[in-house]
Amino acid sequence: MATPDWKAGTGYPPPGASVDVWEHEFLIRGEQGLKGRPHFKLPEGGVEFFEGPAIIQISDDGSLPAGACDYRTSATHTVIEFMLDQELDAQIERAKRWLTVNQRHRFTGDKQRKREAKFGLYLRALDANKAGASLDEIAHVLYPELDNTYPSKAGAKLANKHLVAARKLAQRGLRAPMNRR
Repeated sequence: MATPDWKAGTGYPPPGASVDVWEHEFLIRGEQGLKGRPHFKLPEGGVEFFEGPAIIQISDDGSLPAGACDYRTSATHTVIEFMLDQELDAQIERAKRWLTVNQRHRFTGDKQRKREAKFGLYLRALDANKAGASLDEIAHVLYPELDNTYPSKAGAKLANKHLVAARKLAQRGLRAPMNRR
């Protein structure tokens, strides 16, 4: 993938990219990046983090299909292995998120699709901020249709809102629940 250009909007994952690709993009922009997080690279781009539990997909006949340890496949049965020498609460939360992701293709709601549609804007706002752009500059490029004059400043307010969301995603990834105000 080309180097991202926040002004032109090039070099970012395309709409509809997998959650893994988006998560990778956010996490590499966080303070910790991928440092200290066990992971492996995915063939379609992005990374998968291994933090336990392990998920193994089982076919109806009891066999292990190709990619059996890949929670993104659409098997109907899943076996989850927990590491009993590690904290269970965190593993249970991850297992819940993985199972939800696995079912998402069957039960996707409009709210999740709308959020994913904003990931590109979130990344561009984050990159623009890192490049030293002001909220007004970000608004001018990303939301040219919005009024950004005082007192409305609708563009700058939206840029700030997207920047706050992007920073949260860069720190914790996509699969942890967002804090709602």
